[in-house]
Amino acid sequence: MGDKKSLLPAELLPWRRELNWGARRLHRRLPQLPRELVRVHLIRLFRELSPCERGDLNTIAERVDALAEALEPTL
Repeated sequence: MGDKKSLLPAELLPWRRELNWGARRLHRRLPQLPRELVRVHLIRLFRELSPCERGDLNTIAERVDALAEALEPTL
């Protein structure tokens, strides 16, 4: 894991703001999804993105929206 304050893996700490933004977007789309699952899904999504894509809010929005659509039927 990263520093003591963060629950994020160290490799994702530089993109903490973007990851939090994506988590808020996913939580707004699927409020019934527990926050811990939101965090797990976002960490997995960010690990799939290239470092360049991790800083692009448009890419993050597209991926989060696709994730929300995929998860919606399971809730």
